[in-house]
Amino acid sequence: MSASMTKGLGSWWAPVLVGMGVVCLALLCAGRELHQGIVHWERLGPLPPGGPTPAFEVLTLDGGRFGPAELEGKVSVLTFWATWCGACKSELDDLDELQHEYDGQSVQFLAINHDGGGLSPLEAAARVQGFARQRGMTLPTALDDGQASRSFRVGPIPHTLVVGPDGVVRHVHQGRVLSETLREEISELLP
Repeated sequence: MSASMTKGLGSWWAPVLVGMGVVCLALLCAGRELHQGIVHWERLGPLPPGGPTPAFEVLTLDGGRFGPAELEGKVSVLTFWATWCGACKSELDDLDELQHEYDGQSVQFLAINHDGGGLSPLEAAARVQGFARQRGMTLPTALDDGQASRSFRVGPIPHTLVVGPDGVVRHVHQGRVLSETLREEISELLP
C-alpha cells in the first residue's frame, strides 16, 4: 500500500470511530435511564389510589392557602385544569353543578389551575379570575405554581382525584371524568 492510500484510510476511520464513540455513549446513557425507570417504576405515572395525600400547598383565589389539613374530615374532589383545555372546561361545568348537589354535606371541591407557563402569580390570578367570571363559575379555585402538580404526579389534564375524609387518595382520573362516576365515588365515601 502506498503512503497516500494509508493516509486516506486514516482520515476515513477517524469520523467513524468518533461516531461509534458517540453511539456507545448514547446507549450507555439510555441504559442508565432505563435502569432508573425500572428501579423507580412506582414513582412514574399518576399517583396511585390507596396512599396518603402528598404534601402540597396552593393559593386560593380568595387569598387563602389550601393543603392536606383542609382535606381532613371531608370527601374532597380536586381537579387540575388549564384555561386552554377543552376537556377541562367541560369537566369544570359538571363539577360546578356537582358542588351544589352536595351543598351542606361533608364534600368539597377545588379546581387547581395548572396554566403556569411563566406567568407571574398576579397574571395567573387575573387570567383565572377572568375565565371564571366569563363562565359564571362558582367552583372554589386555586393556583398551582407547579409544586402541587409534581406532588400529585399530574400528567394529562384534566386530572381529578377523589380523596376520602381520612386523607387517603381513593380515585385518580386522567382525562375527562363523568359526573355519574364522581357521584358513585363520592357516595361510597360518605357516612
